Amino acid sequence: MVDSKMSLQAIKGDDRHSISAIAVAEGNTSKAVANIQGIHAERVMVIIDEATDTPEAAFEACTNLSKGCREFKMLVIGNPASKYDPHGRFCTPAKGWRSVTIEDQHWLTERGMCRRFDGMKSPNISEGRTKYPLSDHARPSSVGHAP
Repeated sequence: MVDSKMSLQAIKGDDRHSISAIAVAEGNTSKAVANIQGIHAERVMVIIDEATDTPEAAFEACTNLSKGCREFKMLVIGNPASKYDPHGRFCTPAKGWRSVTIEDQHWLTERGMCRRFDGMKSPNISEGRTKYPLSDHARPSSVGHAP
């Protein structure tokens, strides 16, 4: 584990074969994109969380990154806000937005498959009871309060 790089390396000193976290904020987009583009390996998996707020440049860097890979996977996670933000554009159905309805749970996109999870279809909602309680890790903490 290399804390200063937010990286877990398979072999010490080898960033190409690692699990890395790269923060992409508006102020340092170009630096993050350069870091993403500089990673070349046979197999790459990129996970983008909070994709609605991720700069478009990060998506473009991943397109470049996929070139030359034997296997490339990309998982994009977000709470839909607009069809026009980076997340919405990434999820655009191959046959256009009119080809899907609110009931569709998945559809093909130009880049792969989009999977939609509807919170109202959660077992906690449909069964009317807490079937899956929040784990201790997901519970809000009382930061700032004295014991």
